[in-house]
Order: sequence, then C-alpha cells, then structure tokens
Amino acid sequence: MNNEGTLAAIINIYFSIRTEKKVKLHAAHIMKKKESVNARVHSIQLVIIFFLLCLVVSIAMTQINANVLAKVGNKNVTSAEFKARCEFTVRPHNFKDKAIALNNLIIEKILASEAERTNTLNNNPAFHARLKGIKEQAMREKLWAAVAFNKATVDTAKLKTAYRLSMREYELEFYRMRKDQAQKVKTAIDSAQGKIDDVFKSFSKMIGKQPKHKIAYKDPEADTLHEALFSKPLNVGEVIGPIEIDYDDYLVMKVVNWTDYPLISGEDQRARWNEVQKKEHTQATWKLWRKYRAEIMNGKNIEFNEKTFFILADWMKKKYFIEQQNKALSSNKISEIPFSASGLDLTLPFLTFESQVWTIGDFKSELMSRPLLFRSKDLDSANFNIQFKLAIADIMEDHCLTREAYKKSIDKEEDIARTIDVWKDSYLAHEQQKNVVDAALKEGKITKNDELGIHNYWESFVNDLQKKYRDSITVNMDVLQNISITNIDMIVTKPGMPYPLVVPDFPLFISSKMINYRTPKE
Repeated sequence: MNNEGTLAAIINIYFSIRTEKKVKLHAAHIMKKKESVNARVHSIQLVIIFFLLCLVVSIAMTQINANVLAKVGNKNVTSAEFKARCEFTVRPHNFKDKAIALNNLIIEKILASEAERTNTLNNNPAFHARLKGIKEQAMREKLWAAVAFNKATVDTAKLKTAYRLSMREYELEFYRMRKDQAQKVKTAIDSAQGKIDDVFKSFSKMIGKQPKHKIAYKDPEADTLHEALFSKPLNVGEVIGPIEIDYDDYLVMKVVNWTDYPLISGEDQRARWNEVQKKEHTQATWKLWRKYRAEIMNGKNIEFNEKTFFILADWMKKKYFIEQQNKALSSNKISEIPFSASGLDLTLPFLTFESQVWTIGDFKSELMSRPLLFRSKDLDSANFNIQFKLAIADIMEDHCLTREAYKKSIDKEEDIARTIDVWKDSYLAHEQQKNVVDAALKEGKITKNDELGIHNYWESFVNDLQKKYRDSITVNMDVLQNISITNIDMIVTKPGMPYPLVVPDFPLFISSKMINYRTPKE
C-alpha cells in the first residue's frame, strides 16, 4: 500500500467511534500520568511547583522544637505552620494582622483539645479514613522525594545544550492521534524514504490543515514533548514522533521554522541558566519517578469481574452526572459509595489484583481514604467506563506506592506526624464549634436566624475558653515579631491529587487579638 493509502486507513480509524469491550487492564495503563490532556498545560507546571513546595514545607515542619511559636498544652503552633496557614490559604481583611492570625490558630488548638476531651469524632470512621488518606498521600510525596527528587542529577554538557536551546522558539505543524494510529503512522513515516512532506500533505488533505503552533522552552508542555524539542538541535523539516504525551494520546510533529532569541544582559543570562537548571532537574526527577513506578507495577494486572464492573460503573455514572448537574460535585472525584446505595451488593467480587479479590465493599473502604479521581473532567457516556477504569488503576498504583512507603518507615517520620496533627486539629476544632453552636440552639440560648446573637454567643464562649486554658498557653513574641508573612490572597493546591489542599483552610474563629498569654520565660 502506498503512503497515502496507509494514511487514509489511519484517518478512517481516527474518526471511528471506539467501543470499549476489554475488561482486563494491564499495569502499563496504571503507569500513565494522572494529568488530563485538556488540563496538561496548567497542571504540569503546578504539579512541579507543588512537589517542590511540599518538600520545602516538609523540611520546615520538622523543625518543631527550634521554631515553636506557641504552645497550647501538649499542642504546638510552629513558625512553619503559622506561615503556611497564613500564606497558602485565603484570610479575610480583618484577619490579616499577625496577632489576630496567631490567636485563631491558638483557639483552634484549644477547641481541638476540648474535642479530644469529649471524644468528638472518635467513633467516626470517615474522619479516621480521611486522616489516613492525607497521611498516606504525604508518605507518597516523601517517597517521590527520596527515590526521585533527591537522586536526580543533570550533567554539565546536557545543561549547556539545554541552555543554548532555551533561547529557541519552534514553529510546528503537528497532529494528534491514538496509540493504534501512532503505530501505523510511525510505519508510514519510516517507509517514506525522505518524502516526509508527502506524508504531511496526506494528513492535511484527509484531516484538514491544522494550525501551526509555537513552543518555547519556558512553556509548560508535557515532559516527553519538552525533551523531544530541547534535548538536541532540530532542523527545519525534521519530523518528531509519534510522541506519547498522555494515555492513548500521541503527537507527530514537523519543524516548520525556528527562531533564536539571544539574551544580552548578564542578569538575564544568569536568570535563564538558573531556570534551565531547575527545569532540567525536574525533567530528570520525573524520569526517575516514572522508572520507579514502572518497576513497582511491573507484571501487575487488574482483572475486573465484568458483570460487577458494569453494575458499579452504571451506578457511578449516574451519581457523577446527577451531582454535576446539581452542582454538588465540585471536582472530578468521587469519595464514597453509600452503604444504602440502591442495587449495590457490597459482597459482590469487583476486581482481582495481586491474586486478591476485592469486593465492592473493599473498594468502598478504599475510597474512604483514597477518593476516586478521574484523570479528565470531560466525561460523557461514551468515555466514562474507560475513565473509570483508569481512575481505579491510579488507586491501585497508589496502593502499591503507599505499601513501599510503609516499607521504608516513612510513616514514622516526624513531619508526617506533624502534618496529620495539623489536619486533625483543624477538623476537630471545626466539629467542636459546630457542636457548641448546635447545643446552644437546642437549649434556646440563641436562635437560628439571629446572626448577631450567634456571633456574640460564640465570642463569649471563646473568651471563656481562653481564660480556662490561659495557664497552659505560652507565646514566643520574639519569634512572632521576626516572622514576615504576605497579605496577598492565594490558595496553594496540588492539582491531580486526591487531597488537593496543602494546608487546612485558615480558621476564622474570632477577629480579636490575643489576650495576655504567657511567654516561655514566665
């Protein structure tokens, strides 16, 4: 078959409607990146920032004794926690003052202590499952740092090449395709015998002329695409690919043109060199991480029980789209399967993984700590089942990575314990606030529609608590005065993660400054 005939067959496949019949999912699927194609440009950059940020926060959180800002009984507010809670979440204008901010974190510890005294949430399985999920996600982040980030290196020659190419901007003609198409396109390109232009003309003729795209070094493209463009010089007319950029998503590109934008000033050159160092280290880190994940998942398969899979997939599909329609689902994740779910027998076998049968009930338990997170937000009836399988595959991968983290005793590291304490205290404090207000409503001390009355009652209650705990509270004013925090509102999140917030929301319990707490010397 000639090139045009081969490509015609490929294009027919391109426009065909895929029907999903396979029920077996290989571990190769498990290893795929978790960012969706549509969110790729934004999420890859944010994920890199997040991991680096978590590493810095993690190191800072270990310095507990040296940077204790306030003590509330056996609970501490460290300077690292104070900065993170103030800067990584949004605070209203009247909570910008450092003394007011610290007062609220102290009150959070007081309320958490009260909740622990009354065993609030002690028998709540969802509370413990959520803490477990947050803990194990933090463990996987530390595992990433240990096996990839801390071990990644880039040799000087590669850095110099990357630095030179970082001044180049490519103009590209490219086409996207599925894996089966990519394999056939590669064969067509390999057999083109120097007639690549004819191959691309066939694409243009059958699919339609695609707009050209410009890509610079600093653009947050997929790492495989970045490496293909900026690891060595490319010539005009050169073809790259097919390159895998996501699950079942490939690119084949041709260099139409390129332009160099040399840096003149020494300051710009130094800034670019530092940027290249960071980016190349990040690239090396993700290579190591992918290799590590591949080794962990090698030979592992998920065997779905076909009948049960379609029962649960249909239920999940209805739940997802109903909640989307009602705006009840704020993200692309599902965190629970209710026990009362109509038509679901929790004892039914759902899947087999590592020779172990998981029932729907087992899967439900797993979701309580590790929510189902779809890779794409563009879900419809046609693609839901495959996206459901991929989301399950990601859960099983995390299951295996978490097990490796436990083997390395990462769960016993000090900053992991500190992270859980911060989240636990936040949950307990807000539950305690709810219980106090609900009790006052029930006893007739306040009325539901009297906002001012509720506000005054709550402030009075908090003031009494502060007096009750005053003798067990110390504040290091020297540490507080030396802390500088920004008043710029922002929320730092971890895109593509089951628990996206880096720290709990800032506690808004009272808008007054601290009462006269003791200092450590008193």
